[in-house]
Formats: sequence, C-alpha cells, structure tokens
Amino acid sequence: MHSDWTRSDKIAFVGILSFFIITIWQKNVHEVYLEFFNDWTKGDITALSSAVVALSALILAIWQGITIKKHNVLSLQPLIRFASEVLVSKKGISLIICNHGLGPAIITSMFYVVDNVRYELININGFADLRKNIGLSDLEFGLSCNPKIKGSVIPAGEEITFFQFSNLDGSALDNAEINKRIINSLPKFIVHYKCTYGKCHEQDWSWDFVDNLI
Repeated sequence: MHSDWTRSDKIAFVGILSFFIITIWQKNVHEVYLEFFNDWTKGDITALSSAVVALSALILAIWQGITIKKHNVLSLQPLIRFASEVLVSKKGISLIICNHGLGPAIITSMFYVVDNVRYELININGFADLRKNIGLSDLEFGLSCNPKIKGSVIPAGEEITFFQFSNLDGSALDNAEINKRIINSLPKFIVHYKCTYGKCHEQDWSWDFVDNLI
C-alpha cells in the first residue's frame, strides 16, 4: 500500500475492497442456493419443514429433560453436617451426623485421619481400631456407635449418632480428665455421601486442641 496514503485513505480502500468481496460472495451463494432449490417441489419443501419442526421439538424436549433433572437434583440435595457435644466435658462426648438438606443422604464411605494416614470405618468393628489408633487403649470407657456406617441412609431433617463415649455400664461419662483426653485425641473425620441421583458430596470434621478445657 502506498506510503503516502493517510490513515483515512487506507480505511476507505479496505472498506471498498471488502464491499466488492462481499458482493461477489453473496452473488455466488445466491446462485448456488437457486441451483440447489430450483428442482424442489412443494412436497419437498413441506417435508423439509416438517423435519425441521420435529428436530426442533426433539432438541426442546432434550433441553427440558436436562433442566428438569437439574432441578430435581437440587431439590433433593442432602446437606450433611457434623454436630458435636464436646464443649462441656462433664456431659460426655458424642458426635452426630445431621442432614440439613432436602433429600436423603446415602453414606458411601467414612474415614478418620491419624498422622496423615486414612482409616476407613465400615461398621462397628472399625471402632476398636479407632480406639487403638488414637492412643486410648489404656483408658476404661464404653463406646456406643452406629453398627452400620457404609450404606446408611439419613433422611432429610434427621440425624444419627456417629459415636458416643460413656462409662462401661452405659451411663454418662462424667470424668472430666478422661473426657478431656478423649476430646483432644479425636482425629479428623471425613464422610462421603451421595443423593438419590448419585451426585457425590464430602464433609469433614475435626476438633481443635483446647488446653484449658473444663
């Protein structure tokens, strides 16, 4: 392009050139369009219109189905939270799983973490290893827990007691020193759960060490 041209000259030149290119392209497209549809009958056009309408209806039905499923997943989504009664050690210790969501929560797995090692809790037998792994084998206390963890279902608005420490006779564990040691030994717990549509979620709980717990 000529070096003496101003910026306006260049813009005008590009505009004119673009106009001619678009005009030639539109003419060719128009000729191809006429050639393609020239032999079509009224029945062909009607059939094509029907196919377009059917395809549009199918796309709309698929989109509506996806939208309805997303709505149902949200309307039945569970929301699990841990609730603990460990702030006042003289009342004993319990850990509860609550479902604050709108649909049932299906527990798929439960873990606790000690020294960066994950241990799975499947049923009541896993709590014996829990007691040993958190260093409480030398203490005498009872442990009430849910006999089945994996596969448990928590309905919306309800809760289950994950575990509860007590005396050997089942009464409330009111020994403050034992409670304090148990509380500060509790590991991090992780629960994996899903909704009835199979969407998976995760929630964890851990207790921060408190030196002056009463």
